Amino acid sequence: MVLPLAHPAAASRPTLPRPPINAAPHPRPSFNGASARDRIHPASFHQYRITDRLPCRGRRSSVAVSAAASDLLSPTPSLKSRLAAGDTLYVLFLLSFSRTLAELVALAGYDYIVVDMEHGSGGIPEALACLRALDAARTPAVLRLPKANAVWAKKALDLGPAGLMLPAIESPEAAAEAVSHCRSAATRRAGSAALHTPSSAPWRRGGRRSTEDSRRRTTGGQDAGARQRCAAIVIQKTFRGYLARRALRALRSLVKIQALVRGYLVRKQAAITLHRLQTLMRLQADSIAVNNAPFRKSFL
Repeated sequence: MVLPLAHPAAASRPTLPRPPINAAPHPRPSFNGASARDRIHPASFHQYRITDRLPCRGRRSSVAVSAAASDLLSPTPSLKSRLAAGDTLYVLFLLSFSRTLAELVALAGYDYIVVDMEHGSGGIPEALACLRALDAARTPAVLRLPKANAVWAKKALDLGPAGLMLPAIESPEAAAEAVSHCRSAATRRAGSAALHTPSSAPWRRGGRRSTEDSRRRTTGGQDAGARQRCAAIVIQKTFRGYLARRALRALRSLVKIQALVRGYLVRKQAAITLHRLQTLMRLQADSIAVNNAPFRKSFL
């Protein structure tokens, strides 16, 4: 006889009575308080549907959920305003350009993170990955540039950090030059470079309006040149494709003609060979017939 083996802890657990099949359904209790949660018997869980609200220890009330949502969607003060207010901020200099490490230090609780491109080994693509990770963790990021020039400032501003840290700023003149690097190129040079062109003479007395018009004309000329280059590339590509398809069609036609000519020549040569064989066989048959003729035998 085979005995079913029970779990060692089954003897200490109480057996729960199973309700009969035709028994009345258990009344649906309310889970508003902790006392109702404690009064639920585990054997009656199978009588409830999946959509019923079962007791859950981690379930929050609607007030707590709305408070958490309002906290998440509330606008946080910017890094500039906190620095201007004199708040004590904790910063971490990130020399490694690992996206995972950037997300970990962002979740560690620092006020802002400095992505150090001066002493680190990463470039613009690696810094962009770190900035994305920090932005996902809602942590301001400051980008430390290796050089204080306009090229690096433009590249850094395109990434969208919360601030820039420039090296070798030791005088007010250097600070003013660094600030000028961070401004837009159109704002810096459109008012001076555009007014020195001969085509902008009618707008010199217009002030700001003349500057905007000349800037629009300069940008329009650049856009027109770019459109012309793109159009030339598209036309050249289309024409080269047409020539390639035309050459392919000519090659296919040449191959077909060559196959036809070769086939005709082969068939002609085969017909001549067959005619020669037929003539040779006829001559052989005539010679054999002449040799076997009865008058020749009688003559011999």
